[in-house]
Amino acid sequence: MSLPISAANAARLTPIAQASCGFITEIAWSPDGGTLAVAHGGGVHLWEGGFGGAPTRTLTGHRAPVKGVAFSPDSRMIATASSDATVRLWDAATGQPLGVLGSHSDAVNAVAFSPDGSLLASGGADRRVLLTN
Repeated sequence: MSLPISAANAARLTPIAQASCGFITEIAWSPDGGTLAVAHGGGVHLWEGGFGGAPTRTLTGHRAPVKGVAFSPDSRMIATASSDATVRLWDAATGQPLGVLGSHSDAVNAVAFSPDGSLLASGGADRRVLLTN
């Protein structure tokens, strides 16, 4: 039986699973709790329905390390930020690419969806935060 993480049990937390992914830069759970995304130098590994062992799927396509990953609020889309100065959008169910946003002039380090999913924010080494709809 697992307990929710709280201040009362924080001192007793122990790892329950592990996987090896290389140099990890970001980790994100899908809002529906069904998928764990792990960004690393070679792309993003996805584990669906359980963590550990081999990933269910890997998102590849960036030409440089992936620095950030985020799920849309409805868990249907994944955004990735990369040192290649792009943000890529993916279908979370299939892993298929949906589009590339190339508005940054340097590495993109972070990406986040707005709570209603209508905006995508990205921030990078070019010292800009861009909002895309």
